[in-house]
Amino acid sequence: MKKKEKNRAQILEKAALLFNKKGFYGTSMDLLVKETGLTKGSIYNNFEDKNALALEAFDYNLNWLIQKLGFKQLAGENSIQQLVGFLQFSRASFKDIIERGGCAILNTSTDADDNHPELKKKVTEALENWKNSLKVIIAKGQIQGEIKPDINAEKFALKMVAVFEGGILLAKTTGKLHYFNMLMEDLEREILENLKL
Repeated sequence: MKKKEKNRAQILEKAALLFNKKGFYGTSMDLLVKETGLTKGSIYNNFEDKNALALEAFDYNLNWLIQKLGFKQLAGENSIQQLVGFLQFSRASFKDIIERGGCAILNTSTDADDNHPELKKKVTEALENWKNSLKVIIAKGQIQGEIKPDINAEKFALKMVAVFEGGILLAKTTGKLHYFNMLMEDLEREILENLKL
């Protein structure tokens, strides 16, 4: 890896963590300089401005989260195994997510909601893609006779996203990390008892 590519990767990795923990407005250029050990000039040589860096940092954080939640690893399983597997990966990865400051989608949505339209657009797309991925799994499960046909695929997919994000928010804010596990276990039970055909 060339020096410029190495510097860029280092900046992006450190910036992603900072933006996730402190938000766009809480992450100053001085803090980025301190954390990366590089100069402002080096940062600006790799990214047009703080805004461009924040947008790429969100993508970095989102890709990290997708890996942690096991979507790619679960691709070959049947629909019930994929939904339950997602919840199991969520529980297994929860401490790592909390150590990085929480869910990047939730954090960025709160930070950018009324203040940063470009980041808000990225968050909206991430949420829609996540919901649609779950919806496709459920609908496919219905076609394959694994999930009850009367289940509203979009509604249940939205519920999974909302319970995940709400669980992160409750656990992180209260410091009661078991809240997240309780909610994921409840969702898993609902899938096995009410969705599974």
